[in-house]
Amino acid sequence: MNYATLLCSFTETNEFEFYMKNNYQLPAEVSKFVTSDIAPLEDYTFFRTIQAANKFTNGNIFIIDYEKGTTIHLKNSTYYLSNINDEVSNILNIYEKATVPQDLNLFSSIGMIFFNFLKRFSIREKSEYMIGYDFHIVDEFNKKILLNHKITPLSFRKDGQMKTALCNVSLSLSKSSGNITVISNKSDSVWKYCHNEKKWLEESKIRLTDRETEVIRLYLQGYSISEIASQLFISIDTVKWHRRKLFEKLNVKNIMEAIAHLVINGIL
Repeated sequence: MNYATLLCSFTETNEFEFYMKNNYQLPAEVSKFVTSDIAPLEDYTFFRTIQAANKFTNGNIFIIDYEKGTTIHLKNSTYYLSNINDEVSNILNIYEKATVPQDLNLFSSIGMIFFNFLKRFSIREKSEYMIGYDFHIVDEFNKKILLNHKITPLSFRKDGQMKTALCNVSLSLSKSSGNITVISNKSDSVWKYCHNEKKWLEESKIRLTDRETEVIRLYLQGYSISEIASQLFISIDTVKWHRRKLFEKLNVKNIMEAIAHLVINGIL
C-alpha cells in the first residue's frame, strides 16, 4: 500500500498524532514506510498539504522524493489518467507510460536538466526557482493531450542536491511540447532551455505597465472591450491601443495567446 494512502487512513482517527506526541512506536504497517532520512511527521504534513492544495486546483499536485524514487500523492489523482492504485509508489511512472514516444526523452531528462541549472545557486537561492515544460500523453480513450508539468524545490541534501520537490501537472496553455522554462519571483530573468543544443538562453522578464495589467485583469474577468473602457473611464479606441501594444510586446496575435504567455513566463 502507498505510504501516503496508508497515512491518510491511519490519521483519520488521530492515531498518528497520538503516537508522535507520545513518542510511541508506530504500528508495523506504518513504520515500515518510515525511513531515518525523512521524519514521519514531515511526510504526514506533506500529504495533508497535498490533500488541501488539490482542492484549489484542476491539476494534480504531488511531492517527489528524488532519493527514494517515490512520490507522495493522492490515490486516483493522475490528471487525465485513472489507472493509479494503492501499489503505485511513484506517480511519475504512470505519466511516463502514457507519454508519447517523441516526448519521452524530454520527460525522463527534465529532472537532471533542472538539477544542473540549479548548481549555479546557493541552497537558499535554489528554493526560489521553478521549472516548467509541456509534454503529450495519450489518455485511456487514446486521445492525445498536452500537459504542463511544473517543479519547484522543497528540500535539499547537505551537498546541495535537490531532495524533495513540489510538482503540479495541469493542462498546457502552449501549442506544442517542450517549452522548458525556469522562472523565479525574485529574478528579473527568464531562462529557456534549448533541448537540441543543450544550452540555456537568458531573457529579461517582460514588464507590463499598470494600464496593461488593468486591461488583462478585466479580460480575465470576462469583460468586453466596451465594458473595459467603461470600467477604466477610457475610450474603446484607447483599450484597443493598449491591447495592440501588449500584443507587440509579447509577440502574440490575440488575447488568449497573450494570457498564455503571461502565465507560462510567470508575469501574470
